[in-house]
Amino acid sequence: MAANLYFGKTVRADGGNKETIKLHEVAMLAALPKGSEIYSLKNMEAAIER
Repeated sequence: MAANLYFGKTVRADGGNKETIKLHEVAMLAALPKGSEIYSLKNMEAAIER
């Protein structure tokens, strides 16, 4: 659900007509539970550094 919400993509290889998320997008989603406001798309610098 997060992949769809943030990137409009899917995590499943058979996701129909949606593109599968890339490794850097997976890393972004993995960082969200630790500090969703700090490491979100709103603060790209901190997210990239993490």
